Amino acid sequence: GELTADMTTFINNTVSDVGGAIYAFQADVNMTGSAFTSNSASQGGAIAAVESNIGLSGFSMNANSSTISSGNLGWQGGGSILAQDSSVDLSDGSIINNSAVFAGGGILVLGSSAGSAALVADAVTASGNSSQTGGVLLASNASIGWSSSVLENNTASNSGGAWRVALGDVAMDGLAFIQNSAQNGGAVYFMDVPQLVSNDVVFDSNIAVGTTADGGAVHVSLTNWTSSNDRFVGNSARYGGAVYSGNSDVVFSDVVAVDNAVSASSGYGGGGFLYGQMGSDVSIFDGAFINNSVNVSSGGGGALWLQDSNLATDGIIATGNHCYGSNCVGGFFKGSNGTFELLHVNAQLNTADSYGGIAHITGGNTVISNSILANNWSSIGAPVLFVGGAQPSVEMEYVTIAGNTVGILGGSAILLSANTIGTINDSILVMNDRLELHQIGSLPMMTYTNIYDLPMQQWLDFGYVTQFLAGTGNINSEPLFVGDGVAMDPRQAVDPLVFDYHLQSSSPLVDAGNPSVIDVDGTVSDIGAYGGPLGVW
Repeated sequence: GELTADMTTFINNTVSDVGGAIYAFQADVNMTGSAFTSNSASQGGAIAAVESNIGLSGFSMNANSSTISSGNLGWQGGGSILAQDSSVDLSDGSIINNSAVFAGGGILVLGSSAGSAALVADAVTASGNSSQTGGVLLASNASIGWSSSVLENNTASNSGGAWRVALGDVAMDGLAFIQNSAQNGGAVYFMDVPQLVSNDVVFDSNIAVGTTADGGAVHVSLTNWTSSNDRFVGNSARYGGAVYSGNSDVVFSDVVAVDNAVSASSGYGGGGFLYGQMGSDVSIFDGAFINNSVNVSSGGGGALWLQDSNLATDGIIATGNHCYGSNCVGGFFKGSNGTFELLHVNAQLNTADSYGGIAHITGGNTVISNSILANNWSSIGAPVLFVGGAQPSVEMEYVTIAGNTVGILGGSAILLSANTIGTINDSILVMNDRLELHQIGSLPMMTYTNIYDLPMQQWLDFGYVTQFLAGTGNINSEPLFVGDGVAMDPRQAVDPLVFDYHLQSSSPLVDAGNPSVIDVDGTVSDIGAYGGPLGVW
């Protein structure tokens, strides 16, 4: 069958079965300028479609409802639209104040097999919708493409304040998710999605509520997610203030995360921006993490917490991230039992009330290269890095560590446990408070590295100064940073964030690195963050 209609209004229609205003079976429905208001049905409060094609443009869906209260036969609901094995195309419309008792407060899209259903939406506003699961949308075995829209103030008592999607590819472009809420996935919840792609999406002030709440903006499980130019601002949850990742592959490019938070009056929690576990692989290429925080009695990772998962970065600015609480560790990053490869990281002004102003790592393998770790603080010790756990390894190459401070209990900029396998090459440790480096009972292998600041006996403890200076290429010299035009010591800079850690041409660290490694200018590598083949960043 076929239905074509223009400028039609459907209001206050009610049925006990499906499709409060329209029921379509193996039909093509195309409508322009139509309004659906206060219609009600067991499922599909306004429209129910089975094996059909639905096209709506210039439409409004307002206060429609699905009344079915359980899902004994699977997902059931669809406050305004139920689409089963159907294609739905929506443009220039609004979905406002619709509700479903069970699933899909606005839309429920179901496929009996992979790819047998689809939803495409462009310039469709969704606000004030609600359900137990998927405040605006619940989709399963369906492909979803949604663009150029705002989804705001939608709620789900369980998961997916705006969306819950499983078993289908998803493309999001130019969306804004604002002040949505759920127990898990405050804005969106994705489970077993083969390909999730997001571009220019804003997640602002979404929240996951509850003692086990995760993913203030986004929850992904068993999902492959590629994120480009997305923005996460002011989202909150117990685990992963903005993002929760469980056994997923996540790639961020040009991501910005600001003021995301984890807060709990008691108990455990962490990952102010992201919490990843169960074998997640997270990659970040060019990201800014600013003023994210965790405030818990126990936990950590002011911005990132990876547990039994892996992290790879290239190009990160991490500034002003915080871990509040007497047992809160890792002002920027907390990691355990994974592989952590950090390249081109500029981490400054991060803090922890316990250990690890920048990072607290237990177990696993950590590599930090061509990075600046400066002006961070921790209360107890290790304002830069704490490494412990079972047989961890840490390798630092071409890293500049300067101007970091500790609280009243003292400590060292870097603290390594006795069983840590540590290697530091071609790096600078200078002008840090108290000790520059401490490894319990030993000294990590160090070559072509500069340690400088306090009187010699205070750089390192337990008499390791002589051992350090005997290492291949190690030196004790003032680095002569470019600085800020006034100070060459970052602790004296008016604005530490504009302090330049490049070396002056007269620095004794120029061409003083490993002679077998060549800088990009063709000379022997410099020591510090801008040395070696990856030194231009």
